[in-house]
Amino acid sequence: MTGPRKLSCQTCGTTETHVPLSDAQKAWLRQEIGEPYVEEYFLCVRTRADGTGCRNLRTSWAKKRFRQPKRMPDDIE
Repeated sequence: MTGPRKLSCQTCGTTETHVPLSDAQKAWLRQEIGEPYVEEYFLCVRTRADGTGCRNLRTSWAKKRFRQPKRMPDDIE
């Protein structure tokens, strides 16, 4: 498993720390996008000015993996 990475974030517009997904997050994403392999996805962990987390999803090689940004729900850790 890889560790945190500094990657550009589509929604933040800056380079931010992204972490690999937890098992629960991978399960949600598999169901959401219908793909069995989601090991290459990362989650932006930046905290916004309003106190919420960005939680934008991307792959290590594609900043804009989805047509519309896809955000991990807050209740899935």
